[in-house]
Amino acid sequence: MSVRSIRNQLEHRKGQRAQLQQTINELHDVVRKQNRQLLRHERALEIVKHVGLETQKKLEYHLAEQVSLAMESVFDDPYQLKVHFQEKRGKTEAEIMFTRRGMEFPPIGSAGGG
Repeated sequence: MSVRSIRNQLEHRKGQRAQLQQTINELHDVVRKQNRQLLRHERALEIVKHVGLETQKKLEYHLAEQVSLAMESVFDDPYQLKVHFQEKRGKTEAEIMFTRRGMEFPPIGSAGGG
């Protein structure tokens, strides 16, 4: 091998190294941008969850209040409606229960067939 061919290989590898360093720097920038975007999405998700929870609380109150008032106008010893929102398997589910004299009953099967 001649000095010239070794010199050419060295210059070629320096060029490859510079390209790799540039690629690494670009990828670091992409990772930083993706991390910022992830943080924004996580914050947005928390806001959506908070708004959803507040909406569920209001819905729970209004739904239970209306049904309970209707039952009071029909029955002498009425059930009260309770709605509990729970997160299961990543989704929010509503559990509806009747209460009377401090005891809770599921509406289907416990109150005259549903």
